[in-house]
Amino acid sequence: GIICLHDALRDRLGGLIEEIMVVAPLTVQSATSHGVTFSEPLMTKAVRASESMTGIAVDGRPADCTKLALTKLWPERFGEGTCPDLVISGMNMGSNSGINVIYSGTVAAAIEAAFLGVPSIAVSMHLHRGTPDYELGARHAAGAIQRILKHDRLRAHECLNLNIPRCEAEDASHAEPLELVVCPMNIHGHRDSYERRESPSGDAYYWPDG
Repeated sequence: GIICLHDALRDRLGGLIEEIMVVAPLTVQSATSHGVTFSEPLMTKAVRASESMTGIAVDGRPADCTKLALTKLWPERFGEGTCPDLVISGMNMGSNSGINVIYSGTVAAAIEAAFLGVPSIAVSMHLHRGTPDYELGARHAAGAIQRILKHDRLRAHECLNLNIPRCEAEDASHAEPLELVVCPMNIHGHRDSYERRESPSGDAYYWPDG
């Protein structure tokens, strides 16, 4: 998702974007919400994720990545006192709508940027039963971001949450440009369920299966 979105932004928004700096968690951070690290160092390493994308992997949470990037990594590369014009978080596997925005690390990374005064957009793609087509989803996302930026430049402390409908290799129905719709956020929670199991030592443990 992140590689496809990087490439789509570079290809489609070439005239609007001068530089893309990629900073992302080292490991999957789904549902880690807005936690930040205080008691451990944030280890980093340069990563070549594909032929087209290099970045910095941070052994921390999504909000850590934003805080570190805006306060240290970006100024180290581009000069003290500088910051990016826009932070884009994602593209996440699975939509972040409704109450999911509270759990989402993807949305948290974007909100952290808005806290720090840099406008931001969180991008997520709905998954269904088919094989996800991340390239198509990323093209839709880049097109939506292009329309947003051309319509009105986002201001400091503003954050948008962008969800792309499911895009699957087996389904050509979403191949055409999609309508951009502003939606209210519902408050429906997860249908939580846990399966009780027992360890070899006789201790009970619970596996989420909702």
